[in-house]
Amino acid sequence: MYVSKGGKKDRKKGIPQTSFSQIAFIEWLLKLSSSDVDSAVKWAEEIGLTDFELESLNRIDWLQFVCERFASRENYPDAFHLWAAERNGIDVFLTLEKKLPNKVQQIKSEKNANFRIGTEVLRPLEFLKILGVSELDHVPVRPGRFYTAI
Repeated sequence: MYVSKGGKKDRKKGIPQTSFSQIAFIEWLLKLSSSDVDSAVKWAEEIGLTDFELESLNRIDWLQFVCERFASRENYPDAFHLWAAERNGIDVFLTLEKKLPNKVQQIKSEKNANFRIGTEVLRPLEFLKILGVSELDHVPVRPGRFYTAI
């Protein structure tokens, strides 16, 4: 099943704007209040929430904090992916986005004791440099050909 991002590009393509999109889901998460979270915790067993899901709900304020710092709802999926990386203890989050690493550095410089970002957000070439890779292999790519990842 495909769930659209729900952003500008989808609107330009004529994809209907529904409540079934990544951005809509994240906006729903952002609206959760502490009493909503408390209710979910209270009924966790009945609705089948795992310990990890409960911990994630209890850290929804982290996602809310990060999303507040983005200029546009278009960036909410990036914030959500960063939250998922943090929740899963991922050391490095690779992105092709140009603005995301800068935004994360800006948030880190706020020195907010309640909300720490431990995941490094890097572009692939930055990561390779850290790994000590200085010479890149040539990738034989021909224009107009579609490549699948296996």
